[in-house]
Amino acid sequence: MSYPVALSPRVRAVLPGWHGPQAPAPTHQVPGAGDALERALGWVEGALPRFDPAADGRARPGPPGSALLELVVVLRQLYHQDLPAPLAARVGRCLDGAAEAFLRGGFRHRMLRATPYFQYYAWLVACLLDTGRLPAAERDALQHLVDRGHADLHNPTHPPHGVLELRYVLDLAGVTHRLPDHRTLYEADVLAAPLDPLYVTEVEAYAVTHVVYYLSDMGLIPLHSLDEAQHADCVHAVDTLLDLYLCFGNWDLIAELLLCRPTLGAEHTPRDQYALECLLLAQHADGSMPGPHFDPRMHEALPAERRADYAFARSYHTTLVVAMTLADRLYGQGRPDARNGAAR
Repeated sequence: MSYPVALSPRVRAVLPGWHGPQAPAPTHQVPGAGDALERALGWVEGALPRFDPAADGRARPGPPGSALLELVVVLRQLYHQDLPAPLAARVGRCLDGAAEAFLRGGFRHRMLRATPYFQYYAWLVACLLDTGRLPAAERDALQHLVDRGHADLHNPTHPPHGVLELRYVLDLAGVTHRLPDHRTLYEADVLAAPLDPLYVTEVEAYAVTHVVYYLSDMGLIPLHSLDEAQHADCVHAVDTLLDLYLCFGNWDLIAELLLCRPTLGAEHTPRDQYALECLLLAQHADGSMPGPHFDPRMHEALPAERRADYAFARSYHTTLVVAMTLADRLYGQGRPDARNGAAR
């Protein structure tokens, strides 16, 4: 196994002992992965107020509720993992806090009224229903919006992966709809065409990981809905992108791509091991993971009162996906259907 020589400064910074492409491949075990997961979830629980769209009047990154949505999506995936009791309890407390944030004040009503944010509302409802944090009446409200056309489901300007996402989340919520089936949507998506690493954009890379997630219930079940050729193309795309973003040191996409591989039935490789060790070495002492836009020099140059906001906005998503990937590698392999644990 040879590793990429053209490593970015971001990768070199966390690999002071790396000696080039002839370095021996790491072993199958990743010492410290369990501790890293505990630190990451500890950081998430400590940062819960910052995910709340209504708390303390602070501006949140992205559209209203986007940080809360991303939190809930990952917590729901962790909820269905066979985690040790202390970690499962922490996930449960975080889900309780997220449900309170969703229901508090006028946030839920603002999501209900604003058509552009329908998908955010649908995600939050689906995940919180699936984890037992909302009453069934919330599903009825979501079904009412779909039935009345409020969701704008059949807008021809929606990209195929966006429609695939919407189909997945409505199916997860148990809402009836008339969207095309998975195969039709997949064949119109980014993965249906050959992927050239010289020209692929970051947006396309995220579209690849998200398509895999929507077809595999966020990595909780094996992906069986593709034919043999489509499956092979999908594995090749994920592997190509993992090589590419490992060179760049983009921990966010590395974590997302690593979660895709076992879902696709790909064997654990020395390259996977190398990528996991990179993630562990990049983790900050407080458990957070620096995102692609986190600049330590800028962070240090900010006034002390602004550093926490800067770090949260540029770290929370990467911390969440790394926690999800580590949990899957430690506790989620070999399950034919992780949602059998849904009653927990």
